[in-house]
Amino acid sequence: MGPSVAAVVACLREAARSCEWPELERRLHERLIDPGLPPTALLPLASCAAAGGAPVRAAPLSAACLLVITCTRWLDDLSDRDCAGALWQDAGEARTITLSAGALTLAWRTLLEADFGPALTARFAQATLRTGAGQDLDLTLETPSVEQGWSILRGKTGAGLALMCAGGAVIAHADPAPYHSFGEHVGVMLQLLDDLDSIVAPRGIGDLAGRKGCNMVLVHGMHGAHRTEVQRLWSLGASRELRRLLISSGSAQAVLAAALQERDLALASLGMAKIDRQPLAELGRDTLTGFARGVFDDLAVDAGDGPTG
Repeated sequence: MGPSVAAVVACLREAARSCEWPELERRLHERLIDPGLPPTALLPLASCAAAGGAPVRAAPLSAACLLVITCTRWLDDLSDRDCAGALWQDAGEARTITLSAGALTLAWRTLLEADFGPALTARFAQATLRTGAGQDLDLTLETPSVEQGWSILRGKTGAGLALMCAGGAVIAHADPAPYHSFGEHVGVMLQLLDDLDSIVAPRGIGDLAGRKGCNMVLVHGMHGAHRTEVQRLWSLGASRELRRLLISSGSAQAVLAAALQERDLALASLGMAKIDRQPLAELGRDTLTGFARGVFDDLAVDAGDGPTG
């Protein structure tokens, strides 16, 4: 996949160079291009390859999706204000909003210049809207129901990764349905693990101290056997005690089990795709399988006292 990844970098460099916005160009290099692309950049490439296409053809889609992710990350950090080194801390609030809009505009330009056709353009638009809707629910629901919590997961991360995988299949002229399902399950899995990590081993203040009621570990506790005590501690802002209860009562373990189930559902979905025996297609499938399995390697396993998040 090396040449295809290089093509994604080239797309991003050209998008940044040609935007005629020096500050946006600088920030994209600083925070996306120069540090090295995230693993999600591989998803459109690997999906295209697995579906029988040339992965390099999906490079513009990968670049466009990474620009959308960058936009949402900048805005999410501005909303959460819970981690060091965020763009808003350096550029300021108003400029962060403007730069985020610029990244989103570049994403659309990158996609349209690739001329993938109306079907993929429509998928891109709908996925972007679903991601925004999920983020909006995350911001507005203080104590969501379990059903609402799952809806947020499918919107915030499921929709974007579903697009990345299904889009690769569309470019390869293959049935996108198995790849869409794979990507959505992987996206939900990643968000579940992120929620779990924010409780067990938070970076920064964590979701409990940050009053993020949509964390699925908390949602499970709010509706589980210990809900009365969980709700009491949440109302008091007793994040240390609440963290311990969510771990000892099994809510953290339940979310881990749900993440593992999403992984298995993702792999089962991939198994429904038409098999291409070409070496590049096998490499694509192996890359997707490795992505779904590999994220568990970095999972925090210490559920002791730890940070108070």
